Amino acid sequence: MARRLLALAIAALVPAPMPSAAAEPPQADSPSQVPAAAPSPAESAAQTEGLAAEAQNPIANLVSVPFLYNYTPGIGPNGEQSLNVLNIQPVVPFALSKDLTLVTRSILPVLSQPTAAGTRSGIGDLNPSFFFVPKGKGP
Repeated sequence: MARRLLALAIAALVPAPMPSAAAEPPQADSPSQVPAAAPSPAESAAQTEGLAAEAQNPIANLVSVPFLYNYTPGIGPNGEQSLNVLNIQPVVPFALSKDLTLVTRSILPVLSQPTAAGTRSGIGDLNPSFFFVPKGKGP
């Protein structure tokens, strides 16, 4: 059973092969084959500024997955070991309606800590947070 679940998970993660370009000849008259014009430098700068402003907004409609690493030396039975903690903190917004958004933020610690018998590694307690955010009209 475990092998079947593992095979299913791997099959879901591995992308399906794309058909080769030689299999279908390109059609010059197709409007989908016309290359899109590259954005001007002014448009590109405006898009970059807009994305930077949204990244600074904690309730923006952006998915982010920050990682926080903490290293604490000089602990353990002999004082010669260290504690390592990696916090994975995904923030994912979900639009519930045109006026309301649910923003989820979870903290998952992955840690390695010294013990008298050696070092133990594992996953700590998941700490989920949920925020209901009204969509306001911007200035």
